[in-house]
Amino acid sequence: MGAHRIAVNRTLNALRKIKRIAKLETDIEDDSAFVEGDSDRTFLAESIDEAMGKLSPGARMVFVLHDIEGYTHDEIGRELGITSGGSKSQLFKARAKLRRLLAHLVDETRAGNGMSHAPV
Repeated sequence: MGAHRIAVNRTLNALRKIKRIAKLETDIEDDSAFVEGDSDRTFLAESIDEAMGKLSPGARMVFVLHDIEGYTHDEIGRELGITSGGSKSQLFKARAKLRRLLAHLVDETRAGNGMSHAPV
């Protein structure tokens, strides 16, 4: 139980760190002349945050620990009490769901530099 609590705390701390960095970047960008770029970045950050919130807790934890914190699958397995293969499986599921949830952002960019798909 202790290793699980440590992993949860590390994941929550990593998510807080990401939000602090995003806020710092937003604060810095508020002073810039690129207002349109700021709203795009804010929208993107909010979209990613929302998509991550839709992951299962296990998939989200493995995604954060591996792709954001840089832990190996062996380390994650030890921390969470799962196998390294279980960690890989959770990461695969997390990435697949994030790709699916965020695909519209990529499609909009390809379709004309962020222009809407709605008919005129």
